[in-house]
Amino acid sequence: MPWTLIVDSVVAVLLVVTISYAITLNRRLGNLRRDRSELEKMAASFQQATVRAEDSIGKLKGQVRAVLDNLFWGAGAEVFAWRPFWASYSRSSSSLTARI
Repeated sequence: MPWTLIVDSVVAVLLVVTISYAITLNRRLGNLRRDRSELEKMAASFQQATVRAEDSIGKLKGQVRAVLDNLFWGAGAEVFAWRPFWASYSRSSSSLTARI
């Protein structure tokens, strides 16, 4: 068998393998392009949900502060003869010291 026939056969087999791989790759890229719009919509929805969650956390923190202020120092504070432990300590250099 001449060498040229063997080389041509190997090249033909490699060409068939390459063509089949290109077809498979083309299908996968088509699926990716089709699903890209769904992914973009999902990312936008996730971003909006994140913004809403951040806003809600800020509002919740404000409401907690208002409730604590009202509970300990607001209306009816004279009923409480004690102050919360965090109100009687201040942070100095590296340790907590009691305020007098």
